[in-house]
Amino acid sequence: MTQSVESQNWGIIGAGAVGSLLASMLVDAQLIPRFIDARRSAHRRNFVVEKSGRSQRYSIETQTNVEGISVLLVCLKAWQVSTILASLDLPKSLSIVLVHNGMGTYDQLKGLGLEQAIYLTSNTHAARWKSANSLQQTGHGQLWLGHPLTSTAPPWFSSLEFAIENCTWTDDISQKLWLKLAINAVINPLTAINDCDNGQLLSDQYQATINALCVELSKIAIGSGVDLDAKVLQQNVRDICHITALNSSSMREDFSNARRSEIDYINGYFDKAATEMSIDCPINRTLYLSVLERDKNYA
Repeated sequence: MTQSVESQNWGIIGAGAVGSLLASMLVDAQLIPRFIDARRSAHRRNFVVEKSGRSQRYSIETQTNVEGISVLLVCLKAWQVSTILASLDLPKSLSIVLVHNGMGTYDQLKGLGLEQAIYLTSNTHAARWKSANSLQQTGHGQLWLGHPLTSTAPPWFSSLEFAIENCTWTDDISQKLWLKLAINAVINPLTAINDCDNGQLLSDQYQATINALCVELSKIAIGSGVDLDAKVLQQNVRDICHITALNSSSMREDFSNARRSEIDYINGYFDKAATEMSIDCPINRTLYLSVLERDKNYA
C-alpha cells in the first residue's frame, strides 16, 4: 500500500449490513472510519462481525456531519441517497463513493448540482444481521470501483484496495453496473414476490420466466449502448443463484421487514429506459408494477 493510512479520513453513511461490513474491513486494515448519522447525537456503534467462522467486536465512532471526512462511502438504499446527501453540508473536496443496489442516483446527484467527485461501485460482498448488534458475512464477493468520466483511480484508492477484500479499479464501471443491475432485476423481484431464497430460483418452475426476462433486459441494455448478451446474463443469474443459494435477497428482506424496496432503481430503471426506446418488455413491467404496488404502503 503506497498511501499512508493517516492521509485519508473515511466516513460511512448507512450503518446497515453492507456499510457495517465495509467498516469492519477498514478497521481491520487500520483505517479508522466514522459512521455519519445526522439524526442522532454523537456516539459509538458497537457490533460483532462473524467472518469465515471467526467473530470480532468493533466499536466505531458516529458523528452527525462530514466534518473532517475526505472519502465518504454511501451505503444507503438508493431512494435515500439524494435526499440525505442534499441535507448535509458537503465540502467540495469530498470524494463520494456510492455503494448501493440499482442505478440512477448519480444522475440525481448531478441534477442537484453537486460538485464533488462521485465514484460508482458494483459490490457483491454480502452480510446479514443475525441480531441487532451481530452481523454475519454471507458472501465473499468483489467491489469494483470506477468513475463515469475518468479512467484514472484517485490517490486514496490504494488504501481502499488494501482494506476491502477483492477491491478493483475498473476503466468501464458502466459495464459492471449494468450487469449487476440486470442480475438484480431478475433475482430481487422474483425472490421477493415468491418469498424464496436465491437458490430456489434454480428450480424448473422459474426457468421460462428467467430466460424471457433476461432477453428483455438484454434488449434494453443493448439499446442503451451496453453489450449484454441474454445467454451470458442467464448464466450469470444461475451462477449467482448457485453461489448464494441460501441467501435472502435485499428486496425479499425489505418485504419481510416492511420496508420500501429499491425497485424504482432496479426494474424501474429498466422500465424507464424501455419506455424511452419503445421496447416492449412485459415481464419486467409486470414485476416492476407488482413490487411498486406493494411499495405504496411504505413510501
